[in-house]
Amino acid sequence: MRPNSETQSHPGRVFRLSYASRATRPMHRRAASQLAINAAASNNRDGVTGVLFSDHGLFLQWLEGPAPEVCAVMSRIAADPRHTDVTLLSAGWIADRRYSDWSMQLAEQPLPGATAGGRLRNRSKAPCEIWQALAAFEAAASEYHRERYRNGSCASLKSFAEQLIERSPSASPQLPDVVVTNLPARAQFVEDVCREFLHGWREDRWTSVEIGLGMAHLNLMWQRSGRVMEPSNPRQCVAIVVPPNSGEILGAIVKADVLRAAGISVRMVRAASTEATLKSLLGQRLDAIIVAGSRVGWSADQKRARHLAHAIGEQIQAIPIYIGGRSVGSLDGWPERISSLRENAVALNTADIDWLALADLASQGRVTA
Repeated sequence: MRPNSETQSHPGRVFRLSYASRATRPMHRRAASQLAINAAASNNRDGVTGVLFSDHGLFLQWLEGPAPEVCAVMSRIAADPRHTDVTLLSAGWIADRRYSDWSMQLAEQPLPGATAGGRLRNRSKAPCEIWQALAAFEAAASEYHRERYRNGSCASLKSFAEQLIERSPSASPQLPDVVVTNLPARAQFVEDVCREFLHGWREDRWTSVEIGLGMAHLNLMWQRSGRVMEPSNPRQCVAIVVPPNSGEILGAIVKADVLRAAGISVRMVRAASTEATLKSLLGQRLDAIIVAGSRVGWSADQKRARHLAHAIGEQIQAIPIYIGGRSVGSLDGWPERISSLRENAVALNTADIDWLALADLASQGRVTA
């Protein structure tokens, strides 16, 4: 389900929104699949891409593309009698499409927290909470990027990881072409290679020293592929803090590039002690602080991250603090997390939204998540 090439958006001008709803009657998988196929045909014409979840009587959907077309699609969706409680979860701009080859893909994985009876475990009246939607969209994005580089020129992840460990930096394997020019895909590829390192360590194929060497080579490959500059007019400012004595830095570097590409300013903090870290953070105007965790999975590094986050929280209570790491979610998902989990993120019933007015505001770049 691919949109025509002429409908692709320019980087930095892609409008996106997400919504959740409840089905008015049970919908089997075949009917949901046909719904996605019909939507794909229309979306392909309008240059809209995205992903749809249908699970236990719940719908969750992400739409992206030109603002007028996305709002027009959402207006039709909101009026569809096959569902109710249609709730807008987020809306705003992203640097580039998240699912550019999917005119409308029906996700294979179930919704997190979905239960029989058409409800999600949540504390609000909305069909699902923001964190549940984020987890679902991140899972879909991860599968999308894996599909792209599986169909590219990439050897197996195991083979790639082995070459990183066995070869010198000057003779490292090449990143697949499909991920070199696509930052989110490259972030997902790095994440999957790190997961392969973890599997090798658990299976006693590689020592921690060998994995450290492989991580160093992978870091070098990321640097050579090009870093992202600070945005000229950032919409938010985030600090990424690397715990003292942490054995990993690659995850923090990838997060910084992904956030900057999304228009978020990033201040990297890597100090020799907790006291020096706190001193560098005090007085800064920040929207969030991310304490870098472990992507490979070393328990010592994750403990350092938790202890440092606790120490920062005791001194700086007005700024949201997040702990990174493999167990938290994808590297590519951080911009959406920072935008959608702000204190003022509120789900809106679509019955209260004038979609023509929203399309007009979005076309002027005046809608943010």
